[in-house]
Amino acid sequence: MKLKNPPVNSLSLELLTELVISLEKLENDKTFRGIILTSDCPGVFSAGLDLTEMCGKNPAHYAEYWKAMQELWLRLYLSNLVLIAAINVSVSTPEWPC
Repeated sequence: MKLKNPPVNSLSLELLTELVISLEKLENDKTFRGIILTSDCPGVFSAGLDLTEMCGKNPAHYAEYWKAMQELWLRLYLSNLVLIAAINVSVSTPEWPC
């Protein structure tokens, strides 16, 4: 499964929703025993939360965004599938925390 939300794979409401739907499909398909999560954006895995989803929106949007975020994390945490994050980025600075 690939994260695809250029330029930095920030976790937008759309991406969160797509990930939840994809995870559900894979969990229901008994031929899959695991998932490899990787990035479709060269040089970056994910920037994390999409700050544009949390700025200048109405309360209903915030609730929908956080519900989608919680649903994704719960689905990942409770999944019976083996989950692997393939982080394919090169690190050239010595300050990078390993």
